[in-house]
Amino acid sequence: MQTKQLIGFLAALLVLAFFSVALVVHHDLRSLVWALTAFSVLAGTVTVTYETPIQGTSAPTAAQVYGLGLITAQVNCADTDTVIVITHNFGLTAQELLDLFPFAIVNNVSGATTYPQYTYSNTTNTLTIGKASTSGTGGTFDVLVWRPPTNQIGVNRNLPSGSA
Repeated sequence: MQTKQLIGFLAALLVLAFFSVALVVHHDLRSLVWALTAFSVLAGTVTVTYETPIQGTSAPTAAQVYGLGLITAQVNCADTDTVIVITHNFGLTAQELLDLFPFAIVNNVSGATTYPQYTYSNTTNTLTIGKASTSGTGGTFDVLVWRPPTNQIGVNRNLPSGSA
């Protein structure tokens, strides 16, 4: 009986590995959701600690980021973690997403000995960062996420370009 359970477990791992390759080849919402749930159990645990405008592991609400131009977070991930989701709740429009917002910078703080290449995917309220599952890429990273300048308090949207 234990042999059958072991074979079943190994078969399940093989299936999960197959789907992780499919995720790299085909990006859509269903595969991303699958990656964030089923595969993340095997891959490790990503911890996102928001620093600005709030402190803690709960994402800021739309009211908390209203008018702010930047949120900051510290991310801790293992070598095997391949998906990092940061919730900014900026409520971006389709045009702002086409204009490549939000803009993000990732800085290595500690732990990583190999700086990984990142891929970015934006939605109205989240930034998804993909990273290679490579030895030495795990560690602690500071992530800065900027919203479009037209969504910040104090920006006069009625002024023509180049006006003071």
